[in-house]
Amino acid sequence: MTAVSKYTDICKTHGEFESEIMEIIPGANPLRKGCPACLAQRQKEREEDEAEKARIKANEQRIARENKMIRAGITMRFKDKGFDDFQVTTPEQEKAKAAMMGLVDAIKNKGEAKNLILTGKPGTGKSHLCCAVINSLFATHHVRRIDLPALVREIRATWAKGSEETEDDVIHEYGRLDLLILEEAGTGTGSEDEKSRIFSVLNMRYEWCLPTVIVTNLGLDALKSELGDRVIDRLREGGALVPFDWESARGRK
Repeated sequence: MTAVSKYTDICKTHGEFESEIMEIIPGANPLRKGCPACLAQRQKEREEDEAEKARIKANEQRIARENKMIRAGITMRFKDKGFDDFQVTTPEQEKAKAAMMGLVDAIKNKGEAKNLILTGKPGTGKSHLCCAVINSLFATHHVRRIDLPALVREIRATWAKGSEETEDDVIHEYGRLDLLILEEAGTGTGSEDEKSRIFSVLNMRYEWCLPTVIVTNLGLDALKSELGDRVIDRLREGGALVPFDWESARGRK
């Protein structure tokens, strides 16, 4: 049994103090606790050090999450967009929301994730729902949202002398994502070269049974003209057309 007694001593910093002396093992040197003020100061310093380490770690985790979010294609405007704040006032909007939530559920549970083609006017919430999908998945899955012209530029950038990536590297990266969302489809040049690059990516995804979401302001016929029949045929095989045929919400009071 530990014997505890009191003793007094002088601390160079805090002056005279009273503390405890403990005899843990009979016959062994007793343990002196030392100056209580010094002990309290050291404890405070340890707690402050641990709190600072926790703060630094939390900040590093926040930055890593934000960087991952940016790489996944989420911009500042859409970083907080989710399914809960997508306003539903019509059955058509409910169907569109359900289609996107179903896509997330299928990817998370390794089910059959469908290709989706979102068509409709600007301001109808297509990007909102796409970002809600990415926000639901980016922490656990390899997903990306990108404007289609930007993807083509990224592929063509590999042609530059000294590029660290090849065209095949970029095609393989986008071709094997868990989910690829291509926005602004139909705003490119529609050239055969552009169609060829897009087909290379989407055909790889088709062969690996990986879901793709195409977002466009064009109708289906115009989209076929821009992307090519082969691309649309692959997207529609086991996929769905999701019309956003309501009025724009932008500028409403």
